[in-house]
Amino acid sequence: MLMFSPSTLTRWTTGLAVLAFSATAVADAEVRIVHAAPFAPSIEQTGVSVTANDTEILSNFVFGEFTEPLTLPAGDYSIDVIPTGAAEPAISASLTLESGVSYTVLAIGDGVNQELMLWPLVDDADTPAGDHLNIRVVHAASFAADPADTEVSIRSAGGTIINDLVGVPYFAQSGFFQIPAGEYDLKVASNDGQTNLIDPLPVDLPAGIDLTVIAIGDGNNRLNRPGFTGDSII
Repeated sequence: MLMFSPSTLTRWTTGLAVLAFSATAVADAEVRIVHAAPFAPSIEQTGVSVTANDTEILSNFVFGEFTEPLTLPAGDYSIDVIPTGAAEPAISASLTLESGVSYTVLAIGDGVNQELMLWPLVDDADTPAGDHLNIRVVHAASFAADPADTEVSIRSAGGTIINDLVGVPYFAQSGFFQIPAGEYDLKVASNDGQTNLIDPLPVDLPAGIDLTVIAIGDGNNRLNRPGFTGDSII
């Protein structure tokens, strides 16, 4: 699945997907939250609420969704991710947010192959050159228990490896790197490039943005919801 805020393009392949969104400069601490934890066999069953210092900030938040940046005061936070209808959190973590910093916080894992946890990332890209953009690739697809079995490569439609991204395991991220603006047809493939695991639609990427692309899914469940059916393209 390839998502751009606010518009959306979608493709499901082998129970895996890709999320993508851009970030902007901030004056206060900002947090974008991503639900990348496919811990149930249907979208509805992955619903959670998220609390920060016991105050609910999200409800009925399901796998594959991400928020717009949420502005929060700098400081220490206790974050709980609570499955809808449950009394106890599935994930509990502590975060320290600094003023003027933008964060992307992912809920990851499926509870079977990989433990459920939060993964905070700092959106710390430098300003790209005039005709370039910043892109960061994040592997949050928990489709195997052994990290070696989760390794993937990031390629163009012609099979060219992007930025030496081969042998990328679960719970790894590239950091931001620059690419020229233009149309891209990126694939998440097996290490040898013979199999496309995630095959989103081509997309035009504009200059000047900071883009995060996240591979998600457990490789088994096709988590469908209205508008997201099988391998359809929305």
